[in-house]
Amino acid sequence: VIEPPVQVAAIRAYLELEQTEDRRVAQASALALLGELLARGGEVEEGLALLQRACALSPAAQLTARRAMILLNAKHPEQALELLESIPPTQRSAYTWRALLRGHALLGQVNGALEAACGLVARERSEQARGTLASVLSQASGTADPTHLAVGALVLARVAQDHPELAAEWLTRASEAARRSPPEASERSRDLARYVLLCSTEVPRRVVTLDLASRPTATLVRARCGDAAALGQLREAADKDGLVYALARLDPDLAPSLANR
Repeated sequence: VIEPPVQVAAIRAYLELEQTEDRRVAQASALALLGELLARGGEVEEGLALLQRACALSPAAQLTARRAMILLNAKHPEQALELLESIPPTQRSAYTWRALLRGHALLGQVNGALEAACGLVARERSEQARGTLASVLSQASGTADPTHLAVGALVLARVAQDHPELAAEWLTRASEAARRSPPEASERSRDLARYVLLCSTEVPRRVVTLDLASRPTATLVRARCGDAAALGQLREAADKDGLVYALARLDPDLAPSLANR
């Protein structure tokens, strides 16, 4: 086993080599690793500075997420979330969604934690991810707004298709929660509640009043109703809103429009 001080020395030696275009990505990875090692050893500021240099060399979303994780470990969740939310949802890895979940949880932001858990399931779809969302949803049942509870239940229904009875139960919960969305809810919340009802009930798509606003969530609803223009705009909408990304990626009618994102 290589001791951390030896790792640090080896990486520093590598970074002293002449930088070439072919070596940029490797050097960015080395800087990131060195930054993480230093941060773990208590040198948080130097670690963050090295991660920032790594991002300048190779502006990969994963490096930004690793920088945010240092901030989370140093108990700076606000700064971490600012970094993480700068990454477009379609470029977020499971690691990034987990970091977002942790940041929102540290701040007691229940709705944000639910959104991150939904994104995690959409990206990873593992049993562990599903368990995480179910746990967050259970803990949030008395504090999250009805629309977020509805979206969480719908996501769990989408990934429970191999268990029809369980999927039907989650769909019922989703529908009930969406119907509790208050009239004074934000336009985004009303869009999401409308989308959940379209997916969880027998509401005919032709009777839904389409909102032509440019909001990502309004685009999601129009796409679900089969609007060709909205389907063409869905990838852009998913880049702007994490829940639009998660719901579209798990919707068999809409997922093809995201083209592997």
